[in-house]
Amino acid sequence: MGPEHEFATAWSEDVPDLELLVRLVSAAGRRNAPEPGPLLDRVAERVGGAGPVGGAGVVSALFADGWFRGDDRTYGSPENSLLDRVLERRLGIPLSLSVVAILVGRRLGVSLEAVGMPRHVLLRDPDAGLLHDVFDLGRPLDESGAEALLRRVDPGLPWTPEHLATMTTREVVDRWCRNLRVARATAGDGAGVDAVLDLELTRPDPPLDAVLVASERAVARGAFLDAATMLERHAPAGGPGEAWRARAARLRATMN
Repeated sequence: MGPEHEFATAWSEDVPDLELLVRLVSAAGRRNAPEPGPLLDRVAERVGGAGPVGGAGVVSALFADGWFRGDDRTYGSPENSLLDRVLERRLGIPLSLSVVAILVGRRLGVSLEAVGMPRHVLLRDPDAGLLHDVFDLGRPLDESGAEALLRRVDPGLPWTPEHLATMTTREVVDRWCRNLRVARATAGDGAGVDAVLDLELTRPDPPLDAVLVASERAVARGAFLDAATMLERHAPAGGPGEAWRARAARLRATMN
């Protein structure tokens, strides 16, 4: 089974496997990428070595003393969206650090959740009712603290409590794919971008931005019919869809 088929199958499960999906995305375009499972096992052994821990214990053990910390020097590096490299370097961005905490917590019987605040994912301990900024040493936050954080990272974005909704597994993986795709594009890694797109486009509901990027990359390769087919197949409803279909028609006309 190729990675694209494995990803599509895992994505479509009734209860998608977060660890499997993130592992597949992290391995996209990388031959012999390390398996992150044993690395997570070792982290969990260290965190739980002193006995049972709750959510606060997991967060404290991972982040309070900077064992895992936010990468504020090379924030946009693709390595911050490769699970094995996050575990090896013990550096990441809010989403990848939150996922590490979630996967370590699961190994210890502790439930933690990713919170999809725009521009800065947070971690929720549902038992304690607390939010944590894992990019900042696991600092605990209430709703007002989360609002203040958002105003710092994106002053123009209006606040709504909906920003603190718990992310589904598919939402986490969708955001992980986008982070890695954008980071690789910024780094000039075209092959790496294509490897992530190959996974995203196997979904029954591929993200529209991924379809647009893939179609433009196909145009750049001179694959006009491939680009037109993508746009026609995934055109959204309404006005934007009409613009996509018109673009597809123009691309097909170039082949006549």
